[in-house]
Amino acid sequence: MPEVASRPGFDDLECTRAGRVLAVDGSAYFSRPGPRIVHGLEILAALFRAEPGDPAPAGAAYWNQPETSRMALTVPAAL
Repeated sequence: MPEVASRPGFDDLECTRAGRVLAVDGSAYFSRPGPRIVHGLEILAALFRAEPGDPAPAGAAYWNQPETSRMALTVPAAL
């Protein structure tokens, strides 16, 4: 995620400013043929229907919400 977030213009995107950037395991849900592709499509459908403040659908996680900030995802937590 740090590689994507460091690209020019990323912080200017409306979804970034609104705290609505979601992370999904593309390998698990989109890149391989099989039954999980249906779940991937369900995740996408839920994302398109979501209203501000809705929780992330199962299989996705908000990346830039305050409780899951960039620091939380890029800096290992202390054990």
